[in-house]
Amino acid sequence: MPVDSTTEQERVLGGSPLEYEGRTFDEWFRLICVPELVPRARSVRILLRDPRSRLRRPRPLSWEVCHEILAYREYSGRRYSVRRLIRMSNDRYRRLAALWPGEAPTREELDAFYERSAEVLPWGHGVFLFDHDVEGRRRCWMRRVVLLRELQRRGARSLLDFGAGGGHTSLLALALGFRRVVHHEYPVFHDYVLWRAHRLAAPAGGRFEVSSARRALELAEPVDAACCLDVAEHVADPERMLDEIARALRPGGLLVWVACFEPSIACHLHFHLRGCEEDLLDRHGFERIGDLPVRYLGHTGLYRRRRA
Repeated sequence: MPVDSTTEQERVLGGSPLEYEGRTFDEWFRLICVPELVPRARSVRILLRDPRSRLRRPRPLSWEVCHEILAYREYSGRRYSVRRLIRMSNDRYRRLAALWPGEAPTREELDAFYERSAEVLPWGHGVFLFDHDVEGRRRCWMRRVVLLRELQRRGARSLLDFGAGGGHTSLLALALGFRRVVHHEYPVFHDYVLWRAHRLAAPAGGRFEVSSARRALELAEPVDAACCLDVAEHVADPERMLDEIARALRPGGLLVWVACFEPSIACHLHFHLRGCEEDLLDRHGFERIGDLPVRYLGHTGLYRRRRA
């Protein structure tokens, strides 16, 4: 019997396209770019040695990574050098590990950790790794395109991005024409995400709001859909989080859910919920209506808030 040597990560990303609806990754990514920075991002050569080998010569970073470096540098008033931003990113896991409060952290300790994490990588985590796995990084990014287009096909016109991180999903939703987008994250990220939202390359006529993860989520009016991607394993209370999301959704509203309660990852919590995700979601008023059109590690699905 042949042995399948494909890793779980490769199986996941193998289901993510580099082209979608006739558009390439480059065309999709440009939608969230700062237009005047794109020519420079495409022409500048920012070199990085492959972190897996000290013997290989440095190679240029791909254009979208250059754009993210240049965008944050521009936002910060050029307070950060390009080299410093790269160094901060490459060193972030060690620095985050030093900040982690340890087992069973309190809500206050988690708040402090995630707000201080902005000092490690100011534009948020999970946006880009500064290495040369260009295809893998692009496939990861393209999953948000597929998910947002699926929500639009199902009639969603407003979106809550819960635990929104660096804001790429929120920004893309605005660029794709969602009438209202709520970016729910710690306030330390809000100014930069708002700066990016006001400079989108794609025309955006929707309303962009920020909501503080320091407080319970309360929206003035409900939304059609919510994304909760790799958030439940990081928050102090997943049960309360789901109650907040349910209240924020209109009856029949959609929830995109991804959670990976992985004990081997230091900053993951609530391992008792692993394998019990369906019961968890059902208890908080969500019914499963299908699988996601792209793959992630962990438990995933598309859910609907049950009508009263």
